[in-house]
Amino acid sequence: MIDELERKLYEDFPELFRDCTAPITHSLMPFGCECGDGWEPIIREACTKLDVVRRDRNATLRFVQIKEKFGSLRLYMTGYDDEVERIIMDAEEKSERTCEDCGAPGMIREGGWLRCQCDDCAMEGKRWVHTKK
Repeated sequence: MIDELERKLYEDFPELFRDCTAPITHSLMPFGCECGDGWEPIIREACTKLDVVRRDRNATLRFVQIKEKFGSLRLYMTGYDDEVERIIMDAEEKSERTCEDCGAPGMIREGGWLRCQCDDCAMEGKRWVHTKK
C-alpha cells in the first residue's frame, strides 16, 4: 500500500496502529500494510468498526500485521473476541471479491501466486510490489 494511504489510516486510527513503529520482535506493523491499495477501503471499514469496539469496551486492540495471503486480506491483532473475529472475517471475505490493485469487483486468480484482481488489472498484468524498507 502506498505510504499516503497508510499514513492516513495511522492518523485516523492511532490506537489501532500504535505498534507501527514498534520493534519487529514485538509487531510486524513496522513493515506497513503489505497489500495493494485496492483493499484500503476494506481495511478502513474494519478499522472504523474495530475502533468502536475498542472505545466501547476500553479494550486494547492493536494490529500486529496486515498482509495479503493466499489471495485475500489477513488482519492480525491483539485483543480478540467473538465480535472482533466477526469484523475481521467480514473484511477478509470482502477482500476475496475485491481487486487488490484498484478496488473494483474481482476474483482470486492463479498464475504462480494467488491474487484477487478484476478483469482489467489481470489483463494488464498488474502486480503489486512491496517497496517498503
